[in-house]
Amino acid sequence: MRPAMAAAFHLSEVVDAYDRDGWWIRKVIGITESKYTVHFKGTGEKFAYPLDLLRVHQEWDWKNGVWYFC
Repeated sequence: MRPAMAAAFHLSEVVDAYDRDGWWIRKVIGITESKYTVHFKGTGEKFAYPLDLLRVHQEWDWKNGVWYFC
């Protein structure tokens, strides 16, 4: 089971954003009262998301069976 969602994020933090039916790795580049502006390195796109569409980016360690922070 994946750990619970974060209560908040910080500038430059790597997050997963839910968009277009999937989770995508993004980087937080701006924070307002209700949204986080994130950057997608692959395309240079920038989007603003509410907290409920973001989660801490983690990778699954298949060998040890645990999640780890990237």
